[in-house]
Amino acid sequence: MEIFSLYQKLVRDNFSLYYLGEFDDDLTEVLMRIQETSSDEGRGTKKRVNYLIAECFQNIIRHSNVKDEEEDELKISKFFMMRIIDRTHFIATANPIEKANQSTLIQSLESLQNLTSTELKQIYLNALGSNKLSAKGGGGLGLIEMARKTQNPPSYHFDDINEIYSNFFMQLKMKGEEGEEIQVEIEDTVEHYHEMLDQNIVLLRKGDFSQESILPLFTLFESNLQLKKEDLVFKKKSLYILIELLQNMNKHAVEINGSKEGVFIVCLKDSVYTMKTGNYIKKEDGIRLKSHLDSLVGLDKIQLAKRYKEQLMSDSMTDDQGAGIGIIEMVRQSDGEILYDFTDIDENLCFYSFSATL
Repeated sequence: MEIFSLYQKLVRDNFSLYYLGEFDDDLTEVLMRIQETSSDEGRGTKKRVNYLIAECFQNIIRHSNVKDEEEDELKISKFFMMRIIDRTHFIATANPIEKANQSTLIQSLESLQNLTSTELKQIYLNALGSNKLSAKGGGGLGLIEMARKTQNPPSYHFDDINEIYSNFFMQLKMKGEEGEEIQVEIEDTVEHYHEMLDQNIVLLRKGDFSQESILPLFTLFESNLQLKKEDLVFKKKSLYILIELLQNMNKHAVEINGSKEGVFIVCLKDSVYTMKTGNYIKKEDGIRLKSHLDSLVGLDKIQLAKRYKEQLMSDSMTDDQGAGIGIIEMVRQSDGEILYDFTDIDENLCFYSFSATL
């Protein structure tokens, strides 16, 4: 399954989040909570990163000129990314802009290259006092302040969309309190963006799946992915599967270097959602789990309900049986195919991939 290959591409990331879809002001706070629970750095670093998240997010909301229905026609999407690699933070965005504004934007970005912190501060004060703020607010102040906060100029890239629009990618890098200097080229981020579009991925999170870190994901999932447009029954079904998948990762993922590491992916195509997870488990647990999953293949809804009741009525329920009930219920709730795979890592570990469609 492609879940393991996606995980391997991000193997050096302590944390990463990729998001395509609808953007509104409420989502900023959710992303800040996700960042705070995914980083063990000091308050000062978290505060600076939160500022960058808010500023990047507001740029997407203010300056995207294409309506949501036009994005579908153009086969593009607004994009947000956060990554932490050895305490170096990367934040990237993509949104369509009118080509008529591209040269002005490039001029603003280029003016920030190779400047000292003193020079950046002076440019910021000059811009603040010039009263040349645009109708949408900012007048380049946001770009200047982001360069000051990160002590690095933003990197950027433009993808041609058509004769009217370009897709504008911007990436920030901020070194944390410790750790060596890490570099991620913006071209790599652009490549990941196109891979997500090609594979219909709207959300990807890699990192620790302890209880505290997974809670903000529920809000992120519920507030977007077109769930606001779905009926109540579908919402309940999708949220049940989401909760069960994340809780299973939290309970049964092998802890490596103090982290219950894994990857969670949501795909959306033609109003069909597919949720995928991948994490390390002990090989002996994998053998038992595969046997249980194999036993559910081909069962209809009635047979699944009977199996669920039998396991629920068991006199003494072990942890494995409790997890088994959750899997049976996920299969019952799913409207599509359940896929799973176990990739051997070494003599003790395997990588467990699971996919449910609804």
